[in-house]
Amino acid sequence: SISEEGEHTLQTLAATYCMRRRVMLRLQTCPDRIENDALARNRLIVAQDWLVNNGLPIESIELEKALRVTTGEPGVLCQVLLDNDRVLRDFYLLVAEGERPSDAGTKDTLSFARWLDENFECCLH
Repeated sequence: SISEEGEHTLQTLAATYCMRRRVMLRLQTCPDRIENDALARNRLIVAQDWLVNNGLPIESIELEKALRVTTGEPGVLCQVLLDNDRVLRDFYLLVAEGERPSDAGTKDTLSFARWLDENFECCLH
């Protein structure tokens, strides 16, 4: 079963997708070092099933095959990928190159960027 914190995170991911339907999600299992692969993989499938049952198309969810060993609680790492959202991707690339956010994006883009900053740990890959 999904913890209350986990369900809140999945709800936030679903809301994020509803706001920007071009984003993709990547789920990666983060097992405890003593867990077996089947348990870790099941946790990943439960998260994916929850998202699909709550309106996300299966095509928008990528399952990472590699495991990521956790130093804390075991769980699922959820990443929001911007590769297919050219407007948002370009906004972040321009900001990374030194542009002021207000010059790099529209009001809607700035609003969504704030949403991401408030709800996720953002990083550029």
